[in-house]
Amino acid sequence: MEILDARVAKEGSEEDIRTIVELALSCLRLSGKKRPTMKHVALELEGLRRSQRCLEIKQDLQVLNDEISMNGQESITNSLVFPLKMESPSL
Repeated sequence: MEILDARVAKEGSEEDIRTIVELALSCLRLSGKKRPTMKHVALELEGLRRSQRCLEIKQDLQVLNDEISMNGQESITNSLVFPLKMESPSL
């Protein structure tokens, strides 16, 4: 963690940074059979990207909730409704 750029250390979680480091190290293995496939690397990186997006959405919702509650309104997470339409399969 000491050698990381300050922005990277600040923006990323330690767990995500360690995962990326481990992935990078596995890509550097001398034996091609022991290196991950590009598909595996892409899947790992996409998983990290998705987890980061979820974290950002949660943080944005919290900021909105804080702003709304300061105005005395109901929180946005309590007021959001996601109706699910269940359709029976045609026979």
